[in-house]
Amino acid sequence: DGFVTITDSTISGNTAEGFLGGGIANLSAFSSTPGTLTVVDSTISGNTSGSSGGGIFTGDSTDVHLNNVTITNTTGSADSGKGAGGGIAGGTFSVQNALIGGNLDAGSSGAADCSTAALVSRGYNLIQNTSGCVITGDTTGNVIGVDPKLGVLADNGGVTKTHSLGNGSPAIDGGNPAAPGSGGAACAAGDQRGFLRPLGAACDIGAFERSSTLSLATIVPRSGGNDGSVVALLSGGGFA
Repeated sequence: DGFVTITDSTISGNTAEGFLGGGIANLSAFSSTPGTLTVVDSTISGNTSGSSGGGIFTGDSTDVHLNNVTITNTTGSADSGKGAGGGIAGGTFSVQNALIGGNLDAGSSGAADCSTAALVSRGYNLIQNTSGCVITGDTTGNVIGVDPKLGVLADNGGVTKTHSLGNGSPAIDGGNPAAPGSGGAACAAGDQRGFLRPLGAACDIGAFERSSTLSLATIVPRSGGNDGSVVALLSGGGFA
């Protein structure tokens, strides 16, 4: 019944057995005091609901606001056999610069990525499957019905795991052209890892900002012994 803001975070690997919202359930006990959830620069991935909203479910009297959020690889599977909204489901969602794709409806409704009658676009979103959505608002810059070409959930720099954007991803430079961080429907100033936007011609859709030039974020381990071999993991962007 209050206000929650999530930033620079990854919500992954959760399961709601037979209940709504595999990653997040935004449910208000009293319609007179609706709960409001705001998610910015965050990844919701690999969650499963035994009902609707594998990534996020929000009630009819609650609101969700998404900016530069990536929701992928989540599953909804209602007990009735008609799963609804593998990615997001329920009440009102306001979305901008958001990437919702690669989710699964394990039932028969076909609403893989979204199942909501109140998906209010503020522009520049990528939604792969809109069969369960009624999209209203500003649809400028929206990319519909295409594969976002995401990498696996991995350490791409920063303190939380992200899905990188692969070569040819339609999310690259697809965000709002306004100066990032300028408010309104603009992209957030930095991405989930803390890299300032834009790293290309314009900011990218979703939580990850892809660089067209080589950038090295981390090397793990940072040191090794004098004998034998060392296997190192390099994280960053712009790798060929």
